[in-house]
Amino acid sequence: FPPEDVKSASPKGRRSNLQAKTVGMQFKSQLVGLMKKVELTDPHYIRCLKPNDSAKPKTIVRRRMTEQLRYSGVLEAIRVARMGFPVRLDLNLFFKRYRLLLQNQPEIILAWNINHFSSSQIQTACTKFIDLLLSSKNTKSQDRRETSRVIRILHSQNNPPALDFASSDVQVGLSKIFLRKSAHDILEANRVFILSATATFLQSAVRCHQKRTQYLNYQDAAGYVQRIYRGYKGRERWWKLREDVAADLLTNNIRMLLVQN
Repeated sequence: FPPEDVKSASPKGRRSNLQAKTVGMQFKSQLVGLMKKVELTDPHYIRCLKPNDSAKPKTIVRRRMTEQLRYSGVLEAIRVARMGFPVRLDLNLFFKRYRLLLQNQPEIILAWNINHFSSSQIQTACTKFIDLLLSSKNTKSQDRRETSRVIRILHSQNNPPALDFASSDVQVGLSKIFLRKSAHDILEANRVFILSATATFLQSAVRCHQKRTQYLNYQDAAGYVQRIYRGYKGRERWWKLREDVAADLLTNNIRMLLVQN
């Protein structure tokens, strides 16, 4: 139905009013206004899932949840996202997070601190890091005597997945780096492995210091007890010798008196 102002208009101006204020035009203008408001905000869409059909609290039917995820297209969206580059990290964050995977590389070859780097330098550092990482994935140290204690702890633990992924799984952009799920899982597993070995090394160092301090305290206490015991036994022997000497002296004096009388 046309608006009230169109109905009350004169027949002469009714045609122009109908063209200017139709229901479709009003809907379009409202839709444009709504889209402008949405663009000014940062919307987040939340998909609600029904845990069970009986509306009971703290009850989750796994089959029902899986059906909702499948039929709503969430699983398909996840599958499509995993086929692409679902992991997107800033170049600065990526370099600081995974630089420890190449801890044997010196500062001259690959920098450690990139806080003073520009955007292009950070991009170059990330590209160089990936190239070195893929080129050294099959390189292992042959001399175990020259390796550090952390490396020996690494060899004694269960090894993570090898750094073996295609270079196409990692793409470096201007401000972000894009990774496939498989490449990200491999990098994260190796990072967690190195952090775990480092934590084990720190724990062993702290425990070694604690046990060494405890051993030195016990050693000092044992030496103190031994000194007291040895002093006591020495004084006991001295008193016994003194008593023997006094007894001999008394016996000699008594015999001398008896002889004189």
